[in-house]
Amino acid sequence: MHKKRNLILLAVLALTSAGVFWLYQNKSSKSFEDSFADFSVKDTASIDKIIISDTEGKMITLKRKAGFWSLNDSLEARPELINLALGAFRDVIIQSPIGAKAKENTIRFLAARHKQVQIFQNGSDTPTKIWYVGDANQSHFGTTLLQEIPGKGKADQPYIIELPWHKGFITPFFYADYLEWMATPVFRYRENDFKNITVQLYAKPEGSFSIDRVGRFYTVRSLASGKPLQKLDSLFVKDYIKGYEKLYFECYDKLLSPQQEDSVLQTSPLYRIAVTENDGQVNEIKIYRKKAPSYDMEGELSVVKYDVDRYNGYYKNRFVMVQHYAFDKLLAELNNFGE
Repeated sequence: MHKKRNLILLAVLALTSAGVFWLYQNKSSKSFEDSFADFSVKDTASIDKIIISDTEGKMITLKRKAGFWSLNDSLEARPELINLALGAFRDVIIQSPIGAKAKENTIRFLAARHKQVQIFQNGSDTPTKIWYVGDANQSHFGTTLLQEIPGKGKADQPYIIELPWHKGFITPFFYADYLEWMATPVFRYRENDFKNITVQLYAKPEGSFSIDRVGRFYTVRSLASGKPLQKLDSLFVKDYIKGYEKLYFECYDKLLSPQQEDSVLQTSPLYRIAVTENDGQVNEIKIYRKKAPSYDMEGELSVVKYDVDRYNGYYKNRFVMVQHYAFDKLLAELNNFGE
């Protein structure tokens, strides 16, 4: 008797769990009768253009090309941001409609402050969907969204939406500033794409080195003495050079004032990394210590002098932020290559 009752209970629980899972999976725009709540684009491969603008007058255009996305027709867009945007188009679900009492105010706020995201598919010159992306809700786990469908008009019902895989609001996925979208490569070299790599360690000049390439052969020299290493660790050399295949800075540093930039440039860099390309062009970046914030996450005065996650980089006459984990792999010393 108990065994039969347990089986029935298990069956009920299984059906309940399946129902909850189905409801969550189908908590999409199709759960609502409003056709303007059909936000998602499941076939993201059909999306070939995205135009993002904001109420401050900024606008960028992203276009799918062979193997990459262009930014404003002349630059390359950051692939990680493209993936976030496409993932949002595919996986967006509705958290809840905006209630009747708050709807009017929400629409007014959206009109004053939003990111307009136009989604184009299959080569069409007309967007299939236009999102008006607002700010986060009070919990910061949802985002206000209203949709326009060309030929049908603009919705009069805004919603709070979310992404199952993102615990936060999605407004930062849709910058309208091209500097935020611009791909930020510093070094993208295969093993045959350069003639020389030079790494200066300003605090330890005896560890500074250069690597010369002639065909498939490499010579590593002391930058201080000019003498080559006699016993070369060829495996280490090849692994080290691989670090130059895809290396990006994080973003342009917009927080430094002109006075702070001058102050940094008057200090000695930690490192200088320069690559001489096959045509003789030199591509270099200088790395400086980055001061830590004055206050920690709890609002207390910080006892840490320098940022433990990021450096200040000076690249092509602009200050950029570079991450330790990305660049530290290039900061080998002469004796790492042999003797």
